[in-house]
Parts: sequence; structure tokens; C-alpha cells
Amino acid sequence: MVATVVIIGAGSCTLESGGLLAPGCVEGGAAGFTAACGALLGDCGPGPGGDPTSEDTGEDTPRTEGANAAAKSGAGTEAVDEAAADARDLVDIKRASAHAREEAATKDADAAAAKPSSPESGAAGTSASSGRDASHPPTDRGRGGKTLAVAQHHSAPDGDWTVDRRLDDARDLLRQALAANQTATVTQKLGRAWTAGVNIDTGEIAVASSGAVAEGGCGFCAEGNVVNLLGGDGARVAFTEPLRVTSRNPFDFEVIGVCPRCEADYTRAPFPSGATFDSDQP
Repeated sequence: MVATVVIIGAGSCTLESGGLLAPGCVEGGAAGFTAACGALLGDCGPGPGGDPTSEDTGEDTPRTEGANAAAKSGAGTEAVDEAAADARDLVDIKRASAHAREEAATKDADAAAAKPSSPESGAAGTSASSGRDASHPPTDRGRGGKTLAVAQHHSAPDGDWTVDRRLDDARDLLRQALAANQTATVTQKLGRAWTAGVNIDTGEIAVASSGAVAEGGCGFCAEGNVVNLLGGDGARVAFTEPLRVTSRNPFDFEVIGVCPRCEADYTRAPFPSGATFDSDQP
């Protein structure tokens, strides 16, 4: 079964089924969708939505737009000052939120390092740097742009499966999604990154492009959208190689490097052997 996130509206998140679900999401029967929809609308970090090199880098946030509109319409200095104060307050809130996330990540890493890998030996567990013990939630890339991301969830198969076989399935599904979204009616910008991933515990697959999956929502790199669809923890995901469409007619694509921000989010453990990293380039 394929569950595709369908946009039916935008607004504030509502509390449902024990998790935050944005009203612009259609739940596809997967537990990961609860985490995914919770990440769609919220306090986005600074910067453009989607990739760090997103085509939407020049777009203003709603608060900045409000301040600019007030100044252009000849509003008084008091209104402009109030808008600026609101913007400063928002920056302070975001900094506090980022600090809280850093503290939580440090606690998770400490707990993972202290956890015995076997009760018999009492040996310390695998270090957090392996990317498989500590939690690795994705960080957003700011408010999303005008072109919404593609996000697909594929249920786990019946019977036996392995991560390697599911990664092969994920690569096939990724290429199908790339081709299907380069038509005259559904077109993702050529600069968008795409990737797929497998939940190593359940065998579920997600395919996504970069950007926001809901209007007005936070933008993520393609890897972040995949992680959100698979439960929100990058330590439980194995990625395919990231791709980018280079030509629509004839259809062609290329393998691209993993951006430094995604490498920082997840370490290198979830990425396939032989993957290239932009941070290694001169």
C-alpha cells in the first residue's frame, strides 16, 4: 500500500491520536504519519525550506512580511518597532528551543553510552557517534517554499525481509517517483533533492523530495521528510543515495552528495556505503 501525503488545507496543528496532526495531512494508516504530521506545522528554524541551496531562499517569513508591509504602507514608527520586537522575540524563542534540543540530544547520547550491550558482560553499548543508539530527529530548514514536497509512505511487506532487499525496493520506488513527478501537470523543480529510506525495525519505506509537505509548514531536506514519515528518528533509518533530476526531456537524473546539515543531523551511519558528502569536497 502506498500512502501519499495529500494537502487539503492549512492551519494550526490539532491534538489527535496522541500526536500532533496537521489538518492538511491525510493519515495513511502508518504510525510514522503521526510524527510526520506533527513536524509539518510549527516553529521552523531560520533559513530556507528544503535544501540549503533551495530555490526559495529569498522568501520572507510571515513575520518579516508583516514588518515590510507596515513600513511600505507608511505605518508609524510604533508599528514598525512592534513588528521588530516580535521578530526579536521569535528569534529568542527559537534559540531557546534549539538549546533544549541540544540538551535532550546530550542526555540521549550519555544514556546510550552507559547502556550495557549485553547483561552478561556489562560492556558499554555502542557509542552515540555510530548513529544507531542515540535519537536523531531531523532539523527543519525554515519555512517551506511555494512548491510542496512529494512524500510517499510504503507499508512493510508480509513475510521475511532484509534491510538490503528493502533498500533495493526503495531505490526502485524512488526512481518511479522521480519520473512520475516530472510531467506537465506535476512538476518538481530541477534543483530539488530526492531520496528514500527504510525503517530498519519495521521495513517500511518512505520516498520524498525536499521542501515542506504542507502549505505553510516547515521545510526539510529530502532526508528529513523521509525520517518524519518513518517515525521521526534518523537512527532507525537507512537511506538510499540522494538524487536530483537533471533533465526532463529526455528524463535523466544524477546522484548528489549528502549536504553537511544532514550529515550533522544523522552522522554518516544511515547513509549507504560509497555515498559522497559535500563536506569532503574541496
